[in-house]
Amino acid sequence: NNDPNVYWGFTGATGGEVNLQQFCTALDPIFSSNFSNNIACEGQPVVFTNASESFAPISSYHWNFGDGATSTAANPPPHVFPAPGDYKVTLKITGQDGCERDSSKTIKVAANPVASLRAFDTCLNMPTRIELVSSAADVSYQWTVNGSPIGGGREPVLPSLLPGNYNLQVTVTSNFGCGV
Repeated sequence: NNDPNVYWGFTGATGGEVNLQQFCTALDPIFSSNFSNNIACEGQPVVFTNASESFAPISSYHWNFGDGATSTAANPPPHVFPAPGDYKVTLKITGQDGCERDSSKTIKVAANPVASLRAFDTCLNMPTRIELVSSAADVSYQWTVNGSPIGGGREPVLPSLLPGNYNLQVTVTSNFGCGV
C-alpha cells in the first residue's frame, strides 16, 4: 500500500545447539554484448555491458572471458578474442553481504573469409580474365566496377566496357556477416 517501511525477518532453531543462521539477498548478474545473437567477427572488439541487479550493494565484479583474460571492472573495456571459436564469458558478482552468483553466455567469434582477386589485362571483344581464390564455404560475393554494383556470384557478370582502366572489387561475406 505504498508504505516505504517494510519489515521482514526470519527465524531458525537448533534446539540446544548454537548455529549460524544467515541468508543471501537477491543477486542477478545480467550482461549483454554489442552483437546480436552474441556472434562477433574475428578481430572485432566486443563490448560487454553490465546490467546486474542486487538487493544489497554489489561490492565486486569478476569477468572471465574464456580465453585467459579477466577484468574486475563493472563494465570492462572492449575485448578482442584471440582467434575464431566459441568462448564462455562469465560474470560473477559479489554482494556487500558476501553472497556470490554468476552468469555465463557463449560468444561465437566467426572467422573472416579469405579471398584474393587477380584481374588480367584483356583485349577488346575478348573474355575478361579474372582469378578469384577463396577457400571459404557458405559465403556470398558482391562485385563492383568503379564503385557501382554489378551482378554475379563467384564469377562477376561484367557489363560491356569501353577501352580503359577499371577498378574491379569483390566483397566476400560469410553467413555470419564477416567479410573481406
